[in-house]
Formats: sequence, structure tokens, C-alpha cells
Amino acid sequence: MFYRKLISAVVFATFSFCFTEAARAQGCDNPDFCFDYGIPDPAVDNITGSSVTCTLEPGGASQPFNKLDPGTGPGTSDATFTQSGTAACTHLPDNVDLGPCTFELTWIGVTTSVCNSANNSFTAGAFCQDSTLFEGTLNVNGKVTCGTKVMGLGIAGLTSNQCNQVFPMIKNKNTVILPAGKVLDLTITTEGSSAGACTGPFVAISDVKERYCNSGEPSSVPGAVDCIPTSGPTLTTTQATTVNPPAVPFDFAVTQTVNTSPTFCKGGKAIDKGQATVNIFGAANTFNVANINQSSLKCEGAPLTCDTPTDLNNDDILDLPCRVNTCPTFGPALGELPRIAPGVVSATCTGQLNPVGTAPGTQIVGIADVDVSPK
Repeated sequence: MFYRKLISAVVFATFSFCFTEAARAQGCDNPDFCFDYGIPDPAVDNITGSSVTCTLEPGGASQPFNKLDPGTGPGTSDATFTQSGTAACTHLPDNVDLGPCTFELTWIGVTTSVCNSANNSFTAGAFCQDSTLFEGTLNVNGKVTCGTKVMGLGIAGLTSNQCNQVFPMIKNKNTVILPAGKVLDLTITTEGSSAGACTGPFVAISDVKERYCNSGEPSSVPGAVDCIPTSGPTLTTTQATTVNPPAVPFDFAVTQTVNTSPTFCKGGKAIDKGQATVNIFGAANTFNVANINQSSLKCEGAPLTCDTPTDLNNDDILDLPCRVNTCPTFGPALGELPRIAPGVVSATCTGQLNPVGTAPGTQIVGIADVDVSPK
């Protein structure tokens, strides 16, 4: 397999789901996981009834991610797209705080296009008509969980003729954002390699556009997902005011335990003037460290200083050795993260790839466990 995964990270994003007695499952009221193409939605329908509004929190273990496993590669229908994240949610119109919630969604049987060898790109997408409801390969299944309250997500309850009604064409002026019936769309551009087009590391990833349905009002035992409102198919959307920036994933390792005590970063004789080693690892088919814009690299907000790429783990692939000052930002920032185990936090490093032509550099994101200890 030439492909591993891609990640799309949602930062400072807000989304909402609409639930009505007459329309239990709408088109998708989630601008960041549904119509997230970086420009406003077309005309927005009024939302009636109760709804749940959630704000996704960036950074650390709470950072939401989208991942694509292209399966056997371009031109097949066995790709898998998974999404997960945490969010703070509020029930409307009564403004009840639902507390921290988790978002999970999996698309199985996503179709990838054949490789466009002119620019080493391929698309990943799905139509409602691809669903296993109609003997297709697509299976969409997920949930939003807020404490004991759960709401199911998916595509169900339709006939093939109803797909285009429930998921109509989405346009912005003269531009078709999603054709009728299409529920998932994104594009991946690779570096290409001697093994063939679309086989090298990822160099650019488009924003994700998607739509799905819900099961209605969150409850301890949620009802079944149903895309057809009792009064007939309708679509409600919210304004897409945020952008879902795509990001290529990478692996990294911090090679020592990091001091997290803020008092050691305030000056005086006891100030911590140390550095932590951050090794960023290349991957043969997905990530080339030579493509990194090194000046953009940060870990938990602290800038990195890097050296010449070299093979750090003896796999014949170049890696990037870097360093980060433990004070004043990195150590205390790690100390603020929740412990995923005693003395261990999940840290996030970010950056950008070098620009490709006139396109800006694609975001890169890595998450790794780091050993911490206050002194």
C-alpha cells in the first residue's frame, strides 16, 4: 500500500445540529464537518425547534482530526474516512450547558478517483446513492456524546430517489460546491515518486465538504438515524464562518522528561535554561521532512530550531532533529495539558510545508506522548 493517512484539523470551529419534532434528521447543520470549503454557504434556511451548538477546542488531546486511509489506492471504493474530536456543547433554545462532548464519525467504502498524473492528485468522495442502503459500499456511522446524552449520526431511512431531495445541489453563485446527492468530497495532492504518480508524500489537501443526518434530540437511548423528516425532505444549513484547514500528519518524539514548573521560568538563579530535543520523523510514502518550512514549526506554541535532516531511526528515511527551549513557553504549556497517564501528556506540534506554486504551504500536525515532571 502506497498510502497511509491524511489529517484535517478543525481549529476554533463552531457547528450546530438542528432537531425538530417534524424533522428529526436534517441535511447537515455543521459548517465545519459538512460545508467546510472556506467560503460562505449559499442562502441559509431558518432553523426551527431545538438544537445543539458545539465549539471544538484546539490543541493537545482535544484537537479534532479527520483521517483518510485510501485503502488500495486511487480508482477504488475501499477508502475509510474517520473523524473524532472533543467539544463544549450547549442545548438551544434553553441554553443548557451540555459540558464536554465527543464527536465521532466513520465513513467506510469511500470512492477514490484514478490518479491525475498531471498534478499527482486524486479525490475521495461519496454519494448518498453509494450507501449500503442501495447495495453500495458506503457505510456512515457516528455519534455525538454529551455525558449520558447521545445523538446518532449517519445516512439512513432513504430511498435512492430521495437522496437528491435530502442532499440537494449546493451552489455559491455560479460555483457548484456539492452536486445533488454528494455527501463527501476532498482532494489529495501527492509529491509523486519513481514508483508512479500519486505515490509520494502528501503535499496538499483540500478542505473537507460533507453532509449527513442525525437521530434527533440527544438522549440516553438515541433513536435511529433517519434522513427523512416526517413532513418531507428539507434541508437546513448554518453559515460556514470558519475554515477547516487541511493538515498532513507527522510523527515526532520528545526524547526526555520535560520540566513543567512555571516557577523555573521566571528568572533568578533557578531559571530553567534547558532545551528539549524534538525529533520529527519522515515517512516514505506520506511525509518528506525536506518539504517542511522550518521557520513555521512550533510545539505547544513554542518555536523549534532545527538542524540538517538525517536518518535518526535507521530506516533509511531522512528525519529532522530539532530543539525547543523549555522556558518560557514549552514546559509550562505542557503542564497545563491533561494527564493521559501519570506523568504523561499528549502534545501537539504544528507547522507548514513549503508552498507549491501559487498555493500556500499545507498545514502539518503531529501529536505524541511526552513525559513531564514538575520540579
